[in-house]
Amino acid sequence: MHTPSIVLCATWAPLTAADVATLGPDSLDDDERARALAVRSDTARGEFVTRRAQLRNELANLAAIPHEDIRYWREPCTACGKPHGRPRAVGHDGFFSTSSTPWITALASADVPVGIDVEVLAAASTVTDVSRMLHPGEQAVIDAAASDDDGRRAFTQIWTRKEALLKATGEGLNAPLDRDDVSDRARMPPGWRIVDISDDLEGYDEVAIATGVTPRVPELPGVDHDKVVGYLDVLRGGAPVGERV
Repeated sequence: MHTPSIVLCATWAPLTAADVATLGPDSLDDDERARALAVRSDTARGEFVTRRAQLRNELANLAAIPHEDIRYWREPCTACGKPHGRPRAVGHDGFFSTSSTPWITALASADVPVGIDVEVLAAASTVTDVSRMLHPGEQAVIDAAASDDDGRRAFTQIWTRKEALLKATGEGLNAPLDRDDVSDRARMPPGWRIVDISDDLEGYDEVAIATGVTPRVPELPGVDHDKVVGYLDVLRGGAPVGERV
């Protein structure tokens, strides 16, 4: 079982453009600095800089390299192939994910694909508009709620888990929202597990982390043959299987 490293940052201060100019490469690279300067609100700028600096600090510590040596890139999108898929970092061999809402940032890193999402309680209108797009099993859980507030909480938990999962898979919201039922953690998609950590965050309704597994490769002759496929590829529908297995 793979346990992700979790960092929660719940406090930051507004930053002016002049403040950003004083920060060194151990906090921001050139691209991050330009993005920070383009932010119009001092509060939003402080949030962005704190999130990026904390991420750089976490990844550099894990990789045991200088902070300024961390460089970011993205895997190809699973839908269009363009470079805006799962985030990665040069110098850090593992995977990471971030999520932010007003006044809190969550960072997760692991040696397998990982996704994290933080959400405040969804509005009733959001539940009405979005829940119809979800898996029938998820819709049933929301519809069975005893009150409107319970329905909002059920939706928020489901949505948070779903976003964390889709960040981990690298698909994001390109994936069909009704494909996976995450309402019951005991019935997660093959190869994935989800952990809820909202009990540790007073004031935030749901935080969910999704992590993958590393498939075991048996030491058998011919296992590297091009006709051999992994079980995750089969279960996720990404590899055809013949009549003889």
